Amino acid sequence: MAPGTGYLSAQGSANLANYCYSGVDHSILANLFMKHFWNWALEKFIPLWIAPNVLTICGLLCVVVAYTSLLQFCPGTDGVAPAWVYVLIAVCVFLYQTLDNLDGKQARRTGTSSPLGELLDHSVDSLVCIMLAITSGATFQFGPVLTFVSLLLTTTLFYLAHWEAYFTKSLILRPLANPTEVQFALIGLLLFTAYNGSLVWLQVVNVPFVGALELRDIMFFASVWTCLSGIYDYMGVVYRYCRVQAQSFRRCLMFLVPYGLFVVLSGLWAATSPELFHLHSRLFTFSIGLVFSYLAMRAIIQAVAKEPFKLYYNVMSPLVICTLVSVFGYLFQPIVEAQVLLYGYAFIMVFIIANMFSTVISEFAYYLDIHPWKITPQKKKAADLSTAGIPLPL
Repeated sequence: MAPGTGYLSAQGSANLANYCYSGVDHSILANLFMKHFWNWALEKFIPLWIAPNVLTICGLLCVVVAYTSLLQFCPGTDGVAPAWVYVLIAVCVFLYQTLDNLDGKQARRTGTSSPLGELLDHSVDSLVCIMLAITSGATFQFGPVLTFVSLLLTTTLFYLAHWEAYFTKSLILRPLANPTEVQFALIGLLLFTAYNGSLVWLQVVNVPFVGALELRDIMFFASVWTCLSGIYDYMGVVYRYCRVQAQSFRRCLMFLVPYGLFVVLSGLWAATSPELFHLHSRLFTFSIGLVFSYLAMRAIIQAVAKEPFKLYYNVMSPLVICTLVSVFGYLFQPIVEAQVLLYGYAFIMVFIIANMFSTVISEFAYYLDIHPWKITPQKKKAADLSTAGIPLPL
């Protein structure tokens, strides 16, 4: 594969050899309890011959099962499903969380840690972020608007985490606003929903100093507060970093232009297509989420391969066109039927994301000279020596 034919430039492919992952997980649950379970599960159930990337994909499949199981009963972003569906989703989230933590441990255990593993891990996380946001919205009876806003808030936190890591050179997970804590909270809420029924979130309660609110509104406002505090935190860290490094904070903010454009365009499309937004809310929200996943993957590639930042990516073009057509139809006369426009856009975005995944994985595997889905004999030999306590050759 010639350099520059995909998502990596010649310089970017050369930078892969010098990349070293840096990250800190301050999760209270992970450090006090879950790491012992994960270490036990790794030794007990995961043989040395399984490639870490396989575990990553298995985690993604667990979330796909959760997403599609609720889709059968709630084709929109609301509706009621049987209790066993919410239990199944809770189990799938737990399995995803476990596999998401085991893949990195397996990579270090087998001596197969690589930039490809980090890229695939975080790229899968971006897709999971979309599906769990929509699944949570349908579970908590958020409806189309609140689910859409919840998706944008969740994706903003995800994107800002990698934006911060791009400058500080380290992915830092906070003690409470942490994937582990959030996933366990979601599991608990799913089991609560299974026991009480999904309609419990429409129950009205009296909140001191506020008045009568539905439980779903309390849940939504709690999510908004968590996300806004997280956004403030990420902005503050990068701002302080710029002051210490004598860099321009305004320049750092420029890196957020593609994501900001994505939020504005998707919000404008939703506002000018209210009927489409309500009748096909799940498809619309999922398709919009795929743009975020693309932008997140590009941000990860920039951090890993030190690729240059761009203000505009071609993936935004379909979103720009659809938004302009929607705005024109809202103000004047529709050019294209809204449903046809959405289905066409969804097809294009699925194709773009699938092509990006396959291309990036092939590129990284080629330049790193590794097999993405199995442990090569050389790597396996190194892992066997390490497990046996034999020092590896320098």
